[in-house]
Amino acid sequence: MQIEIKKPTDFKKVPWKNGLGFTLELAANDGGTMSAFDWRLSIATVSKDGVFSDFSGYWRNLILLSGNGIELTHSDSPTNLLKNSLDVAKFNGGAVTNGRLIDGEITDFNVMVKPEKYHLVVETYPEHTHTDVNVDELVFVYSLQSAAELVYNGESHMLPAGHLLRLTNTTINGDEKMALRGEAMIVISLTERH
Repeated sequence: MQIEIKKPTDFKKVPWKNGLGFTLELAANDGGTMSAFDWRLSIATVSKDGVFSDFSGYWRNLILLSGNGIELTHSDSPTNLLKNSLDVAKFNGGAVTNGRLIDGEITDFNVMVKPEKYHLVVETYPEHTHTDVNVDELVFVYSLQSAAELVYNGESHMLPAGHLLRLTNTTINGDEKMALRGEAMIVISLTERH
């Protein structure tokens, strides 16, 4: 298993696909670009109401990090209202999606994936949690407010707030254990479909 921690200075600032703002790209599949990728993790600030970029062919998970909330209306599914930190909206990236801010700008965490290529699970933990980490090909952990701790076979790995933990090939043998402790965390699991 490989454990990597990416610092905020490692994240890339890239323009939105619709040109109306910028996003911080935290991670993407090898060879992925802004317009062609299999999966991507990013953080963006939304400062005004408007139409979201068209990401046809992708499934989106949008997680509220800060601010008073946003209402998302979609052309093909019910409205999502994100008001509390770590609320999640899951929607089709190809649907026409409008965002309406509740009261001022927000910051959100985006996970986008091609559903025919990867199975995606996104879990959020607003309260202090001690949980086992599932066995998967690729796992990411983002801690929003305070340091999180990954314990693997008795060895501790600290994840500072605002950093991204990447676990690759998290196959656990026999009696090996992997657990995560912290609060205000996002845990993302990606498994390639065969």
